[in-house]
Amino acid sequence: MTLQGWLVLVLSFIVSLLLMIAPTAPWLSDIWPIWLLPVLFYWIMALPHRVGIFYAWFFGIILDLLYNSLIGTHALALVILAGIFIKMSRRFSFFSGLQQILTMFFLNLLYLGIVAITQLYSNQTILLSFWWPALTTALIWPFVHALLRHYRRRFRMT
Repeated sequence: MTLQGWLVLVLSFIVSLLLMIAPTAPWLSDIWPIWLLPVLFYWIMALPHRVGIFYAWFFGIILDLLYNSLIGTHALALVILAGIFIKMSRRFSFFSGLQQILTMFFLNLLYLGIVAITQLYSNQTILLSFWWPALTTALIWPFVHALLRHYRRRFRMT
């Protein structure tokens, strides 16, 4: 892969992290998507020999630091999801658009469930609004997929 390809890969993760910590309106913060998940899933699907468990763990640790959460919370959730998605990524690419959105929804629920369990162990309360990002993240999947596929093809990333 060329240097430009690596820059696209790294920049897509950086932008997703920045979008996750971007200040939003109070009403929007409850439904703000988990931008890192569709980006991670796309690169696992598109470049399975380059992006995998290590990327999930690394960016999970960064999320833990950015959110000031218990170290390992997001890393654990992302590693588990990356492992699941690696196993199903070949089939996932053949799913219809609706099937992909539904699969993303359930994977996002699993991610939030793992994070919720770790938060409950540290005596934090989980509100109903905690679960809304699973839906919005699933709904942005087609747009993230199309955008990253465009850049992957443009820079001939393999």
